[in-house]
Amino acid sequence: MRILLITAFVIALIPSTAHAQGGSQWGPSFGILLGKFNSDDLGVVDDFVEEAVGYETQLKGRSWDLCAARGGIGRSMTRICYTQLRVDDGGGFEDEPFFETLTRDVLIKGFKAERIFRVGPARWPVAPMVNLHGGLGKISGAVAFTGYNVVPDSTQPTGFRRTTVALQEQQPVTEYWPKFSDDWTFLLGAGIGVGADLGQHATVNFGVYGMEFPGVHKVGLLQVTFWPR
Repeated sequence: MRILLITAFVIALIPSTAHAQGGSQWGPSFGILLGKFNSDDLGVVDDFVEEAVGYETQLKGRSWDLCAARGGIGRSMTRICYTQLRVDDGGGFEDEPFFETLTRDVLIKGFKAERIFRVGPARWPVAPMVNLHGGLGKISGAVAFTGYNVVPDSTQPTGFRRTTVALQEQQPVTEYWPKFSDDWTFLLGAGIGVGADLGQHATVNFGVYGMEFPGVHKVGLLQVTFWPR
């Protein structure tokens, strides 16, 4: 699993050959997830996330970033970003029927590299775009853990039935979140959408569907980049 995540991070650093001619430049960029990522919407990649995490997940949250972008009007771009991802309280991890957890103040702060591939001729004012990012972040926060005593029960899907609470305590979220080492975790995501140039000095990208590990967002990711020349 680590090999897969590292590979995705390396891919995010690979420059696109699209629109390779012309004046590439640096500019400030920021992005925000207008809706929420939701692990309940993972669909076909649900098994991948549960394998990475090791538990069933019910997680929602938002993210934002502040970046230096390299690209230009009508071009693909690379963004080097500081980013934060905040998980809503009350989500959690579960191993039915043995235990469940509820998240508290879970926050990831880190850095990522993102590649946005603009599809189509540079003269198009609006064009499809695909983005891919990877990075590392430091995770903080806790979960409220509840463990249960169980007995065999063939009528239940898991083959067990909860009886009484065995343990309740607060634990660090790093006990459950996939980690690179200690309290450092991967930042991983991808998406599709459209990009539009506003005159000669700004590009707006709007993601219509994407993944922000550990969930999927269906309400737009908004990115705005300014080009000084």
